[in-house]
Formats: sequence, C-alpha cells, structure tokens
Amino acid sequence: MTNGQRFSRACSALMRERYFPGSESDSPYEAFCIPYPLEGFRAMAKVALWWKIDERTTKDWFAAIRDNLQEDERTSYELLERLLTGGRHFVVTAAPRAGRFHKTRHYLVREIDGELAGLLVLSVET
Repeated sequence: MTNGQRFSRACSALMRERYFPGSESDSPYEAFCIPYPLEGFRAMAKVALWWKIDERTTKDWFAAIRDNLQEDERTSYELLERLLTGGRHFVVTAAPRAGRFHKTRHYLVREIDGELAGLLVLSVET
C-alpha cells in the first residue's frame, strides 16, 4: 500500500458517518488516490469528456461549507482541513439540463509521494 492510499483511507475513516453538506442527497466520503501529475486526471478519475472540471483550492471549499456545518460535525471538518492544507478541490459536473438536478463529484486531494490522495464525494445539486 502506498502512502497516498494510506492518507486517503485515513481521511475516509475521519469522515465516516459524515455527509457532504452541499448535497441534496446523503453521500458518504470515499477514499480516492490516483497517480500524479494531473495530465491524466480525466482518464484516471474516469471523467467523461462532456463533464466539466473546475479546479479550486481546499481552502475555498472549507470556507464555503463552514456555515452549513452542524455543531457535532465541526471537529471532523476542522481536522480534515488541517490534513488537506495546501490541497486542491476539483469539482466535476455533468452538464445539467435547464432547471434540473445534476450530479457533481467533489475531489478533495493533496499530493502525497507522487499521488493525488484524499476524498471523493458525490453530490446531487440544482
């Protein structure tokens, strides 16, 4: 097992029984780890060509969700934020039809020994 895989599993264990606060569904966090660099991100993450990929920072993601957290969730997210300091947040979205729900994948990762490792969570959004 690589260090990236160990890191992603540790993040997943931390977030057990926690769900993505921005989703209209209850989606658990899953361990995610692929080889780095990003040239092959679309292929390695099995993202179809018609899905849009936006790269952001994990700092921005944590700032955006902070107000939506329940009191009992805060410690888990604060610990996760420390683990992912300096990381990346990839938002992968299927092109929605007007006014419809659409699926989004959120990858919260950082580089660990030549791999992108962290978490993947699926989200249903409008």
